[in-house]
Amino acid sequence: INFSEVLKRIMSVFVVSLFAGVAGIINIQIFFRYVLRRPLIWTMELSQIFFIYFAVYGAALALAENAFTRVEFFVNFFSQKIRKVIEIAVHLLILLFALITAYKTEELVYHARVTNNITPALSIPMSLIYRIFQIGFYFLVFFAIVNMIKLSYEVKKGGTLS
Repeated sequence: INFSEVLKRIMSVFVVSLFAGVAGIINIQIFFRYVLRRPLIWTMELSQIFFIYFAVYGAALALAENAFTRVEFFVNFFSQKIRKVIEIAVHLLILLFALITAYKTEELVYHARVTNNITPALSIPMSLIYRIFQIGFYFLVFFAIVNMIKLSYEVKKGGTLS
């Protein structure tokens, strides 16, 4: 078992936990708001944070599992080898997007740290929120590189992506 597989398993647990967390937090809010008539002020904020993480880390996991949505109508007109080259190009675009986003997130982290910015309800430092968000984009970078290496190998060998 390689590092990539271990990372996928850990991320799977993390993504499922985030989704369960969002569902649980929303149910807690519903119970407190409508049954006890005492709404909690922190539930909306925490569920939003979890949902954003769920989207970014879920995207990285989808890339790792080669489960991104694709439009294959036009691509299917090409040979298997050309399709692999197109997939490599798509992964390169994903890689560039994730690298730029991760790099630009560093500015958010810096400004949040300098201004001592915190979340309103939970008082969590925004620099921490942004840093965890940034790490998700670095996972996208990692899995894009892994997939490009696999695809490049397959272009040379003429096989299919497993």
